[in-house]
Amino acid sequence: HVQKSGVGSGAGSTSEKSPDAYLKEHFIYIRDKITSSILYPHAARKMGWCGQVKIAFIVCEDGGVNDLRVVESSGFGLLDRNAVDTVKKVAPFPRPPVKAEIRMAITYQLK
Repeated sequence: HVQKSGVGSGAGSTSEKSPDAYLKEHFIYIRDKITSSILYPHAARKMGWCGQVKIAFIVCEDGGVNDLRVVESSGFGLLDRNAVDTVKKVAPFPRPPVKAEIRMAITYQLK
């Protein structure tokens, strides 16, 4: 379960070159690529840890990731690191015309 908690910022004189246009077109794909690659850490599952990690990162013009950070911790370092490591693992993403910031929440929930 992932929720969009914000979109990017930046300059661009035309809508085609704006981060907002890029995010509108690619956010769901990027979010789904990340969330489908999340593997619940075994130790966290065993301990019954769950929570939501809010992360942010910049998608660079080459599709790579920069300035990847936890904006709001789940309260468990293992879950926070897992979210960050997953983003690193699944990059690169579609190339934006200008740098675009992605903000998203990743929820770890035992079922």
